[in-house]
Amino acid sequence: MPAKLVKNRELKSIGYELFIGALSILSIFNLILELIYKDPNLDQVLSIVTVITTPIFLGIFLSPIYDGVKVEVLLP
Repeated sequence: MPAKLVKNRELKSIGYELFIGALSILSIFNLILELIYKDPNLDQVLSIVTVITTPIFLGIFLSPIYDGVKVEVLLP
C-alpha cells in the first residue's frame, strides 16, 4: 500500500523561534571566536557554552522523531 507522508509545516510560537534563532547565532559567533582567537581562557568559556547549547540543539533535532510523522494510508 502506498503511504502519503503528511508534514506539519506549522511554525512553533514566535518566542520559541526567536530563541532558537538567537541560539544559532550565538553558536556561529562562538565558532568564529574560537577560530580567530587562540586564548586558552576563551576556549574554556566557549567549551562551557557549547556544553550548555549542545543538549538544546540535540533536543530540537530529535523532537520531530518524538512527535512522530503522520502517515496517511491511501486505499485504492
